[in-house]
This record gives sequence, structure tokens and C-alpha cells, in this order.
Amino acid sequence: MDVTGGEGWDAGAGEGTEGPGLPLVSAAPAPAPAPMEAEAAEEPPAAPAPRCGWMTPEALEEARQVEAKMQAADEEVAQLNEKLNALESFILEMRQAPSSRHGAGINAEQLTSTLDAGENWMMEVTEETTTADVAKRFTELETEVREICKDYFQALEEEKRSTERELEEEAKRGAAEREAEGEDGRAEKDTRRLPKADRMRKVVKHKETGTELFKGKNYMHAAKHYKDALTHCSKFFDLSPEDDQEVRQIRLALHLNLAQCWVKLDNFDQVLKHANEALAIDAKHPKALFRRAMVYEKKKEYDLAKKDLILAQEHPVGEKDANIATLMKRINILIKKEKDKEKKMWGKAFG
Repeated sequence: MDVTGGEGWDAGAGEGTEGPGLPLVSAAPAPAPAPMEAEAAEEPPAAPAPRCGWMTPEALEEARQVEAKMQAADEEVAQLNEKLNALESFILEMRQAPSSRHGAGINAEQLTSTLDAGENWMMEVTEETTTADVAKRFTELETEVREICKDYFQALEEEKRSTERELEEEAKRGAAEREAEGEDGRAEKDTRRLPKADRMRKVVKHKETGTELFKGKNYMHAAKHYKDALTHCSKFFDLSPEDDQEVRQIRLALHLNLAQCWVKLDNFDQVLKHANEALAIDAKHPKALFRRAMVYEKKKEYDLAKKDLILAQEHPVGEKDANIATLMKRINILIKKEKDKEKKMWGKAFG
């Protein structure tokens, strides 16, 4: 039998199959393919939820809530620290009250014991301490201190009222003087090119007036006259090298006097400003360094205060100055307390 394509299967013939010794058999017709069921129409995929970068809206909202909680916690900590700083400043200020002008009648031993109790309470502050706790303790301490220092606070109030009356009287006198002179007397409006001697008379007049007012505890008007003297100092134009040095020394004295006025008026930003102006003229002037160290103490920048005091004590005048020595002693105590406080806080954190 002849089978096209040789032995085996002829895929192309489609007529039949022959094996050795077998008759040719007609191939059965291929079954018809089963009808395909109609496929269900696929729904389009849902649009993805909008994202913020790599975050889903849910994750973003959760992150916002976490951030809000963190901000609230930070604000609470800031308020707590502010209250603690105010309490600490009050304790520091009242420790100096017995040695102040009106502190002679204070029971120093009782006051020290009360302040120590307040300071010890601060040392026991923990993470559970709230702003309300500190405010309550501050109010209690202030009430106790005011009772101990009743005469002291009364004297301060009387001095304040007296100063206000003096300022009003001085303002009236100044207005009368300006009216009599036919000018407002303000140094900044004097644009004349006066000879050195005439301008110096104005400088000296304002400086001496300021000193008289300062002695009378009229610190605000004293500061005004010292400032006017400085303004006149800036209007010299015909100075020799010797004259220039003379004016520099006058300016130095005026800035120191202004710093002292602002100490009396409790404006320590102005104290710092004029102490720096004085130090720009003489970088090692002990009184200017002392004034700036006072400001640093108020700002709790004890290391800067100590640096200025060390420099002040290197000067022959500063070396013998009792005020500088007293402030240095106080600064050293405060630095030690700060270190002890930090050590105790870290001990609690890791204990």
C-alpha cells in the first residue's frame, strides 16, 4: 500500500490511517466544537483613590492627627518651660531683695527657707507635672514671699508712685524752660555747625543735668539728657586727634550712665545696648563688662556673664571692685545649680 509521505501519519491527507497489517479505515469526522457561552461583560476597574505622594487619604489624615497631637504636646512643653522660667526668675530676684535698697526689714532667714522650698519643688518636676501645677505653686510661693516681704513691696510701690509724680513735674518744668528759651531744646534738631567749644558746652550741660536728675532718682529724664548729650557729641566736625579722644571718653561715660539709668528702670535690653556701645569704645572697661554681665545673669546666660566678669577682674580697677566679686560669686553658684539640676534630670531619665 502506498501512503503518501512515507510511514506514519499524514497530517495533510485527512483520509485515513494505515498501520502495518491493518486495513485502511476511514477517519471519523471530527466532532463539532461545542458552542461557546457568551462571556459576561467585564465591569471597568474602579478609579484608584487619590493619593498625596505615596500616602492614601486615610494615612494622610492619620498623619495629620499625629502632627496635631505633637504640636499640642510641644505647645504644652513650651508653656510649662515658660512658667518654670518665670518661677525661677522670681526666686532669683527675691534672693537679692534683702541686700537691695528697701530690703533692710526683710527676715532673710525666713525668706531663704521659703525660696529654698520653692526651688526644691522645681527640682522634683517630672513629666507628669502640668502647667497648671507650676502656676499653682508659683501663686502659693508668691503669696508667702509677699507676706514675708510686706514692707519691701510697699516701699517699692511708694517709690514707683513717687517716680511717676517726679516725671510729671519734670515734664512740666522742661516745657516751661523750652517755652522761656523759645525753642524745643531737642538736640537732634540742632543742625548748626557750632565750634567745638560751643558744642561741648551743650554736651556738658546735658550731662550735668542728667546726673542731677539721676541723683534725684528721676531716671527717665536723666536718660533723656544723657541721650541728648550723646547726640551733641555726634555733631562735632572740627576735632583734632586729642579732641577726638576727649569726646570718645565723654561718650564712654554717657553710655555707662545710660546703662545705669536703664538698670534702675528694669529695661535690660537697653542696658545691654549701652554696655555694648561702651565696650565698642573700650573693650576691657570693667564697669561696662559688669553691666553686661548683669544682663546675662537676667537672661540666664551664666557662662557669658562669667566670661565678662573674668575679663573685668583682669583690669586693676575691676580686680578690687566688690560688686564684680559679688556677682562672680553668685554666677558661680548659679552655674553649679544648673549643672546639678541637669545631672539630676538626666539621672531620672536613665534611672
